[in-house]
Amino acid sequence: MTEKEIDHSIASMKVSLNDAEKFEYWLNLVSLMFFLGMTLIVDIQSEVSNGEFPISGIIVIIVFLLLFRHKLISPKLAVYHSNLTEEQFIQANQAAATLNEWVILSNQKNHFSAIKRTGWQWEGIRISAILKNGKLYLNSMVNPSIRSNPFTFGLNKKNKSDLIRQYQLVLLKKNLIELANREIQKREEEFWQEPEGSFKNVLIRIVGYGISILFIGLGVWLITFGELKAIGMGIMLIGLCASYIYQGIKIISEKSKRKKSSYSKE
Repeated sequence: MTEKEIDHSIASMKVSLNDAEKFEYWLNLVSLMFFLGMTLIVDIQSEVSNGEFPISGIIVIIVFLLLFRHKLISPKLAVYHSNLTEEQFIQANQAAATLNEWVILSNQKNHFSAIKRTGWQWEGIRISAILKNGKLYLNSMVNPSIRSNPFTFGLNKKNKSDLIRQYQLVLLKKNLIELANREIQKREEEFWQEPEGSFKNVLIRIVGYGISILFIGLGVWLITFGELKAIGMGIMLIGLCASYIYQGIKIISEKSKRKKSSYSKE
């Protein structure tokens, strides 16, 4: 982000998007509404032709208003007073990115930008921070893309809270990079050492795999309908659930390999 873009962001109190990002950002709204409209078009036509109250049409309007509001407020910056130095700002950003597995796009003396990868967002969630004139400007939003969706499940709030936490720690003269690396190593060791036969993991597998199998069955049932919309939904359900089961099996297999390896070393 250039100085001009930083100044524009502060003046508008919104994350600065370039022309291509703005185009995709608003085209995404159009594509989401087109998909919803096509999904409910048959119901809307049926209700209108039968002289019934167009409930489906009202749903489309309400969803449009909610999504439009979401698009307007997502880029807004939260502002805080700050005593951070430029060096502390950079160090805290690096630590937050390490702890949360963010992909850093830029970490400069007055601007930070990173991407949080998620399983349900094609392009991830973008975290932005600006430090200027004793003030800190923070934002977390879905990365502007035509393929994005509005669901963040609380990650925007968490991302900003994690950054603020690191800024508070760095002001206490903590070595954040060292602490972050130790924490990551500790998490990884605990994850791979945790037995799959524990009550928590067994419960997670039973519930997760059970729900996945149910949705796979639902997907197969939808495909048998023969309608294009049902087939598309069925394929999507089967793909998502099969991917979840596959990833779980990979983790179980990897833990088993590591356990055997540790025994052989002993």
